[in-house]
Amino acid sequence: MPNSALDGMKAVFKEHFPDCKTVKKYTGRFTAKDIFTVSTRNPAILISSLGIIQRPPYSGGRLGIMRVAAFVLVTPSRDESKHRVDPGDIALNLVGRIMLMLDDEWKMQAPENVSANNMSASCKGTNACLWAVSWEQSIELQDDNPLVEEYEGVTLRPIMLGQAPNIGADHEDDYVEIVSAGENDAS
Repeated sequence: MPNSALDGMKAVFKEHFPDCKTVKKYTGRFTAKDIFTVSTRNPAILISSLGIIQRPPYSGGRLGIMRVAAFVLVTPSRDESKHRVDPGDIALNLVGRIMLMLDDEWKMQAPENVSANNMSASCKGTNACLWAVSWEQSIELQDDNPLVEEYEGVTLRPIMLGQAPNIGADHEDDYVEIVSAGENDAS
């Protein structure tokens, strides 16, 4: 399930990046206000689903490919000696570590099409550095539970297929039974 997959990814990131003050799921859209809010607890890694593509089979255990991004957000800071540390240096270091982790130590199925993009231009006026490390992740969309709830004592009717304009009560003989009542039995 997509949320379970994101929760698992968040746990892996928290384990591998204990030095990050914020590691959480995120919606994937940023405004200046969002950046100011998150920047109070940075460096931050924000994990987001950017989209999902379903793959066959389309019933039973359903699989999909989720496009995921780990947004790295860093604002200027100072080291122990009170020297200014460039947020770009910290962000780029984290991006490299994330890409190595995805390649070497990822606890899920191997990610595909891993890339990183500097998105700092979207942080106008915030003095923040924002990177997006994105990849495609195979996920389970649904377990083996049926799509339709089964109810005891319910008698299901056959499923019939008709073709317009020959539909309706006047054209019952034109319909073709595609699933019989016995095949469609919930019990």
